[in-house]
Amino acid sequence: MHAVLAWSATHLAEVSKDDSHLENALNHRVLALKGLQAGIQSFSRYNADAILCASIIVSWQSLDASVLPLSSITKNFC
Repeated sequence: MHAVLAWSATHLAEVSKDDSHLENALNHRVLALKGLQAGIQSFSRYNADAILCASIIVSWQSLDASVLPLSSITKNFC
């Protein structure tokens, strides 16, 4: 769910040029990665589809550094 919310907030940030949407996108992306890590650690046939979908969405977002550059991630969370 957080991967989809991050994707949506990223889109809103692109359209509106509002920094608060970038912050929301970043927060949801972090939660999505934490959830993905937990899902992978308890991988089963029951959560395989969710893990695949979340992996695709998160990796697709990571390719678009123009919207949420790595510098903003390290500035806020490191």
